[in-house]
Amino acid sequence: MITIFIKPIPPIMMPHTVQLHSYNGSVRYGDSYADPVTITHVRVVPKSQLKFGANAETIDFISMLYIDVNTSNQVVNGIEQDLKIVPKEKDKVTYDGKDYIISNANELLAGNEVHHYECELNGM
Repeated sequence: MITIFIKPIPPIMMPHTVQLHSYNGSVRYGDSYADPVTITHVRVVPKSQLKFGANAETIDFISMLYIDVNTSNQVVNGIEQDLKIVPKEKDKVTYDGKDYIISNANELLAGNEVHHYECELNGM
């Protein structure tokens, strides 16, 4: 059996902090989210996409959120702890004062274990 070891993403490459609000479901007046969890040592990369339609061109602004399972931490009572939260579609992310929704969350594996998550963020 071959074991694959990929180093964690270095903290210097993960300079951002986000708030993650887990999606609880729809309620009468909209969507419901859990209390926010602060996640440190992540990377948010703005990205735009040009789409051509029958009548016009549109530019969709989305961002990518990278969360490393070893480098990123969640903050509980002011203390950084190992990451326990798993991002999923429909979760809300607050970054730089703006709210985003995770439209796609992918686990990237190293062998049989998750190495990091890549999440597409769409503005609300």
